[in-house]
Amino acid sequence: MVNSPVGDLVAGTPIATRVVGGTVKQKKKRFLTWITRPAACGGTAELVTARRFRLNGNRVSKGSVLAGGFFRLDQAGSLKVRLKPNRLGRQVLRSGKKLKRAVVSFSAGNRQPVLVKRN
Repeated sequence: MVNSPVGDLVAGTPIATRVVGGTVKQKKKRFLTWITRPAACGGTAELVTARRFRLNGNRVSKGSVLAGGFFRLDQAGSLKVRLKPNRLGRQVLRSGKKLKRAVVSFSAGNRQPVLVKRN
């Protein structure tokens, strides 16, 4: 197995960490998502904005980090990851603004667009 900045390579095939269902749930004080991977791994995940928008009169630029978290899979499978919001993420949660689209960025270098659903 060779480590590369774009993910792990096994016999030339990339093994990517993916978000199950392409959704992130926006709960009261956090963001939740399920990830899956066909091999054991660990790393970080960040929720970033997919486009710019206005929040309380200020413009939030594309690519701003809203939340982050760590994960560790001891074997292949799925895992629920809690993404802890930073200051900007807490403002989004408090404002009641409906965030529709975002991007989950993994430490392996891959990114996946997701829909943000409220519960």
